[in-house]
Order: sequence, then C-alpha cells, then structure tokens
Amino acid sequence: MVREGRAESVEIRDRTRRRFPLLVAVGSYLVGIVALGASTGTATAVLVAFALIYPVNTLILIAITHWWKISIHMAGLAAFVSGLLFVSLVAWRDLPADWEAALTLATTAPLMLLLPVLMWARVKIRAHTVGQVVAGAAFGLFVPLAELYLLTYTILDLA
Repeated sequence: MVREGRAESVEIRDRTRRRFPLLVAVGSYLVGIVALGASTGTATAVLVAFALIYPVNTLILIAITHWWKISIHMAGLAAFVSGLLFVSLVAWRDLPADWEAALTLATTAPLMLLLPVLMWARVKIRAHTVGQVVAGAAFGLFVPLAELYLLTYTILDLA
C-alpha cells in the first residue's frame, strides 16, 4: 500500500485506509480456523476457540475504526496477554492454588508491564490519544478473555 501510494507509512495512520489490510487479516484467520478445525482433540478445540475470536475481534475493530481511531497496537498486545492469562488459568487449574498463582503471575506479569510502555510510546509519537490507547488496551484485555471463557466452557463444553 505504501509503494502504491495508498498509505503514507506501514502504520496506516489514516483510519479510513485500514479496512483492506484488516480484512486480509480476517481472511487469514479464517483459513487458520479451517486448518485447525480439521484436527481433533481438546487442545484443538481451544485452539479453534482462539482462532475464532481473532477474526471476530478484527471485525469489531474494523467497525470501531470506521467511527473512531482505537489503538489496534494496544488491542493486539493486550489480547495476547489476555489469551496467555486464559491459558494459564485453564492449563494450571488442577495445580495447588499457590503454584497456579505463581505460574500465572510469572507468565503474564512481564507482558502486563509492557502495556503502559506501549501506551506511552503510541501517545508520545502522536499516533494516538490517551483515550484511544486506553480503549485499545481495555478491548484487548477484556473482550478476548470473556469470549474464550464463553466458547470454552459454554459452547465447546470443555470444563
């Protein structure tokens, strides 16, 4: 898009030009869902749940971006942290509570510390406002976690 003059940088700061690359990402996610769905097993079901939320959330971000510039960088990093938290809580739920807490903290805390650093950087370079980075982080932290719990424990019934 940069070479063709449809974007001034790889960041695509103009929100009106973000739709196409995000739709390409949705298509990529859908191909991944089909590939994962061809396999079997509980771990595969959880992977399919992960794969399913990415195109859904990208479509939600496309809708938000149509009216307002939410930070997709923040949403992406926060969603990764949220997914890791979910996996930690599910994978280690049979361990003693103190072990589960220690392992969850050890895996997610370092990444949680990256959130304010990325927020600061996105605001510092004037790519986003404080509200846009906070909204992106909140979206990424809470929406995927809720979706994963819903899919895993209700729809896929893996509990």
